[in-house]
Amino acid sequence: PKLLDPPQLLVALHNLSISKSHSSAFLKKLRHLVHFCLTKRSAFQQKELAVALQQMLVKQPIPKLFMWTLILTLKMYPKIMGFAMELLIRLIRFRVWEDPELWQGFLKCTTAPQNQPQSFPVILQLPIQQLQKILRSHKTLVAPLTQFAKINRASMRIQVLETLGLS
Repeated sequence: PKLLDPPQLLVALHNLSISKSHSSAFLKKLRHLVHFCLTKRSAFQQKELAVALQQMLVKQPIPKLFMWTLILTLKMYPKIMGFAMELLIRLIRFRVWEDPELWQGFLKCTTAPQNQPQSFPVILQLPIQQLQKILRSHKTLVAPLTQFAKINRASMRIQVLETLGLS
């Protein structure tokens, strides 16, 4: 039998989380297993994690543990922030807000103070309805997002500027 390399192992573990019939106890055990893998830094280095995360976005549906793993990876390897933000932008194209679990992780990742201001372009690419929800539920983001949009006005959609009161 062929052994799996670290990215293949992570993808395989995450694919187990796709089924809707899994209990929360199973997902918890799966999280522990993924966390165990990530603590083995000699095998699961930044490059391997990036490869695995990228592969998880190729197939639909996106694994339930994807955002959890992305957040954990960012904590372990903050230097992949730019790559992580690219993955989040791809999630917008997949309408991440339609999956409650992924959306919750997306919000946690984009609104975390340690991920700001790098997450601002991601947040401002959301459809206006989702942007408005974030602004209502995370009032502390209004001023910095408005300032960011003001500085980058030329690249902002008119609806974003209107939503932020900059039109």
